Amino acid sequence: MSIFFQVAIDGLLTGMVYALVASGLSLIWGVMDVLNFAHGEFLMAGMYVSYWLGFLVNVDPIISWVASGVFCFILGYLTYKLIIHHCLSGPPLSALLATFGLSMVLKNFALNRFSPNFRLLNDTILEGKSIILGDVVLPMPQLITSMFALVVVFIIYYIIKRTRLGWAIQATAMDKEAAELMGIKTERIFALVFGIGGTCRHSRRFIAILHFGSSSGSGWIVRFDCLRMCCYGWIW
Repeated sequence: MSIFFQVAIDGLLTGMVYALVASGLSLIWGVMDVLNFAHGEFLMAGMYVSYWLGFLVNVDPIISWVASGVFCFILGYLTYKLIIHHCLSGPPLSALLATFGLSMVLKNFALNRFSPNFRLLNDTILEGKSIILGDVVLPMPQLITSMFALVVVFIIYYIIKRTRLGWAIQATAMDKEAAELMGIKTERIFALVFGIGGTCRHSRRFIAILHFGSSSGSGWIVRFDCLRMCCYGWIW
């Protein structure tokens, strides 16, 4: 029975993190009707930011998540401005192929500059710490990351449902032309949504950098996991 509870809790904690990562992809997909194939590579880029901050200037991942979150937001914002903006008026597959090409560029750049080896940070604040409840072990990195993911999901839900920005995002998703007639700057909304989507995925970086390490191949696993979760959500 203790094994069952351990597996259930591990699955629940991991699921909370994946929910936040998938929410970024779902937000972009739902508002812009663009499937961002570089979603996982953005996470990989954030992981490398945290790794090099920790390796070069000894910044712990529990602190560097702020820097990597800002980096992922800027990366998402620039991706829309420089790439996706020019694809929306083209054929339906152009944005998908553009983000697929971007994912290949980011992955192979990381492979060329950092090698395929996994890079793991040691001596972090939460390394080896856990809460023991009987026979069940709650690792602190997973627990804190999951709680953070849960809070951010509720914040995103509140923004979408209760704020003027969220109403503008909903209006843009429903009818872009009608939203523009009502004075909503849809181009700015699209760029913000892409940036927010980039920020959502970076929480998983915290647990990954501590336990699995950064590598150039980290992105594709997350990408397909997020796609599966979005499809499961659509089915249910």
